[in-house]
Amino acid sequence: MRLDRTVAEIADLLHGEVEGPSARHLHELRALEPAGPSDLAPLLAARHEAAAQASRAGCLLVSKGCGLQASELRSLIRVPDAEAALDQLTAELGPDDPGPEPGVHPSAVVEQGAEIGSQVRLGPGVVVRRGARIEAGCTLWANVYVGVDARLGAESELFPGVYIGSRCELGKRVRVHANACVGADGFGYRQDAQRRHVKSPQVGRVILGDDVELGAHVTVDRGRFEDTLVGAGTKLDDHVHLGHNVKLGEHCAIAGGTVFAGGATLGDHVMIGGNSGVGGNVTMAEHSVLGGMSMLTRDSKPGQFFAGIPAVPHITWKRQLRAVSKLVTKAREQRTEDDRGA
Repeated sequence: MRLDRTVAEIADLLHGEVEGPSARHLHELRALEPAGPSDLAPLLAARHEAAAQASRAGCLLVSKGCGLQASELRSLIRVPDAEAALDQLTAELGPDDPGPEPGVHPSAVVEQGAEIGSQVRLGPGVVVRRGARIEAGCTLWANVYVGVDARLGAESELFPGVYIGSRCELGKRVRVHANACVGADGFGYRQDAQRRHVKSPQVGRVILGDDVELGAHVTVDRGRFEDTLVGAGTKLDDHVHLGHNVKLGEHCAIAGGTVFAGGATLGDHVMIGGNSGVGGNVTMAEHSVLGGMSMLTRDSKPGQFFAGIPAVPHITWKRQLRAVSKLVTKAREQRTEDDRGA
């Protein structure tokens, strides 16, 4: 990322303290290893101090507790929290994609009866159906579809190709990334007398709380007759799938590729690693954690850490791995002894 500013100018932007030369011109923000004498590199964790010491970076962005010292060849910018300062720096100086122009693009379709708030941006090919409400300050990029009677809260942003189904409701400041789908039919079928799959109507909604963010290609199914819910502040990574009637609490973090069967429920502040699964009607209590590539098939208690397939408490999972490793070692030793005896 281009900087083209002096150490002093960067420090002033971040309200940091300069140690060492302050007039050095910094060309780019780079990672520790590739950074050179004209670059700024962030040190985000104490375990990387050795790498920072070996780096050729002309300036390091460090937290106040960092033990590194400045020199004539290297300046330091000390801030209370280097990671928070890095976020601020990239937000201020990072590359900017301006998105749609203010107003309604000529190719957008806004049906009669839709409500469009002030300072809304509707990009090329956007479709807003009758009865939908787009509140003030929203941005809809190209080819977004908003269904009948859907609602989009103020200052929300939908990236290209997003689908919002009928009657679904999104809170304020919601961000939905490219090609995500909110309000697909739930996967609900019954078998008739000839064992054919007959679709059960899916008439519930999807409701997303304030400050929710959905990654690219996320799919959130509507409920069968009650609603699928995502609590305020919850973040879903790319390719996450929520089945019908799933309920996620507030401020959860779900890594990519995770799937939730219908009726799964999460309390507040739950964290789940990537490519995991939560079974139908299973409940994860608040502050629970599920390790990556795990499958939870039973309820958890508050604060529990589960891992494995099927998932068990983390300490049990580690003991199981050790036991399996010992069994494999013993089996190998036994085969060696048998081969010698033969």
